[in-house]
Amino acid sequence: MTIAIHYVDPKTKVPLRKNDTVYYSETGSVYPIVNQIPRFVDYAQSFGLQWN
Repeated sequence: MTIAIHYVDPKTKVPLRKNDTVYYSETGSVYPIVNQIPRFVDYAQSFGLQWN
């Protein structure tokens, strides 16, 4: 059984489309897919810096 997940842009609520590396919207928002996980927030990029 396969379950389809339909994401929407967290800012505009517009449906997102997917290609091999990103989810993107008609409004220009782009969300990368890292290790098969869509990244809708950018906190992970700088999170480790505060602990160094």
